[in-house]
Amino acid sequence: MKEAIKKHSSLILSIIVVALAVFGLYWLATTDNRKIVRTQSVDMTEEVQYSVDYLQKLITASIEATKQVGEEVELDTYLALSRQYSLQGDLWNARTYVERVLEKNPMNYAVWAAYADLSYNMNDYDATEEGLKRAIELLPNNPSYWREMIEFHEFRYPEEAEQRFALLESAVQNAGQDAYFMQELAYYYESIGDCTRAIQHMKIAVDQSLAPDQAKNDLDDLEHRCEG
Repeated sequence: MKEAIKKHSSLILSIIVVALAVFGLYWLATTDNRKIVRTQSVDMTEEVQYSVDYLQKLITASIEATKQVGEEVELDTYLALSRQYSLQGDLWNARTYVERVLEKNPMNYAVWAAYADLSYNMNDYDATEEGLKRAIELLPNNPSYWREMIEFHEFRYPEEAEQRFALLESAVQNAGQDAYFMQELAYYYESIGDCTRAIQHMKIAVDQSLAPDQAKNDLDDLEHRCEG
């Protein structure tokens, strides 16, 4: 009996792998994954919604089958189930399964980032901040996590310019002279009347930018304001 259940569970997992590949492409095509400030659920056709529901049932069945034979459920399976709940807009259950993974593996920076993302969309800002802090602690050289923290800080604490400046400085020290960090520092220095440092940082931003023409325009505008 156990062997039959194990074979059934393996079949389900194989189906899940294929289905997740398809839905991964769908997710990338319909969602901006680079920023924390996004909506978890996406508009889906009736056919896609049916498929998401079906996949969720498959993953749940796989989890139950694995438990029945006394085996440990793979953490990736819990994350897959979390993803399905997230696509449906059920953020509470989505985060519940992410928390289950973190209980088993609290050193996974990507899961902490996912926890922060879900928490933001649930308007749980304390948990958002905690998730981003843990992700940064575990992978301090990742500029994306720093950027998310900086943008979140600006959203939650719009009046705390000095703390935001400190975050930007820490980001540069840990993750390098990313164009975003340098440009934001340039604007900070401009705001306190230090045009020399503002222009210096903006020039570095131009060198690092993936959109150098726009960055050069920003530099020209900054220099024009400073001359005035």
